[in-house]
Amino acid sequence: MRTTRYALAMSALLASAAGATAQVTPTQPPATPAPPPAAPTPVVAVPTATPAETVPYGSGMKVNLSPDGTKYLRFITWHQVWTRYTENNAGTLRAPGKPQSDQLDFSLRRSRLIVLSQLNPRFLVYTHIGVNNQTAVSGGVTPAVDGKKPQLFVHEAVVEYKVNKYLNLGRACTTRTAFRA
Repeated sequence: MRTTRYALAMSALLASAAGATAQVTPTQPPATPAPPPAAPTPVVAVPTATPAETVPYGSGMKVNLSPDGTKYLRFITWHQVWTRYTENNAGTLRAPGKPQSDQLDFSLRRSRLIVLSQLNPRFLVYTHIGVNNQTAVSGGVTPAVDGKKPQLFVHEAVVEYKVNKYLNLGRACTTRTAFRA
C-alpha cells in the first residue's frame, strides 16, 4: 500500500514538473509598429439588484414569549465533527476474528446548545449544555459497555437579576455536571 502511494506521489510530482512552462522575451523589437490604443468604451449604468435582507446567525433562533419581544427564548447551537482515517498495525482485529488493515471513523467531537431565557426585563437565565466525543464505536462512560449512550453535560448555568441599570446580581454554576442520557 505504501509503495502505491509513493508511486502515485512521485508520478504527480513528475507530471507537474513536466507541465511547467516559461515565457520567452524577444531580444529584438517587433518589425511592425504597435497599433494605436482602442477608444474607451462608454460606461453604461447597470441597475443593481438589492439583496434580500437576511438575519445574521449571531442571535440564533428566537422565540418571542410576549408580543413586543421583551420576553423570549433564544437557542444557539454549534457542532464540531471529526473524520479520521487510520492505518492499523498488522494483525489488528476490529470485529471478533476479523483483521482490519485500516478504518474510517466519523465522530461528533463537541455538540453544544445554549438556551438564553429573558423571562421579564429584569430576569435572565443562561444555560450551556453539551455532549462530547460520540463516535460509531466509542463514547459514553465505559465504551465497552455503553458506547452509544452519550453524557449530557451542563457546562454553565447562570441566573441574573437586574436590580437597576448599574447593578445586576446573579449566580453561576460552571462545574461540568453529567447527566446520563
